[in-house]
Amino acid sequence: ETLSPERQKMIVIERYCKVFVLCSIFLICTPLVFRMHKSCSSEEEEEDEGAMAALNLQATPKSARVDRVDVAEAIQAASDQRDLMVE
Repeated sequence: ETLSPERQKMIVIERYCKVFVLCSIFLICTPLVFRMHKSCSSEEEEEDEGAMAALNLQATPKSARVDRVDVAEAIQAASDQRDLMVE
């Protein structure tokens, strides 16, 4: 049996409304789920993350690390050059 075009249209609208509502619920609940997971996570996970960060820092070659003093010196040198060019 065939449905009238109006009824077919309503079926499609109802279907997409259900999809919209489900997606909306998912988008609203996702941040809450992540917050709950973060607050319920054990201290062991945090210790593991700290250990991994330390390992990553040790694995980085010294030539790749940026020191704050080096950055400050580079900024000062650039400022001095600019001042010389202005004079």
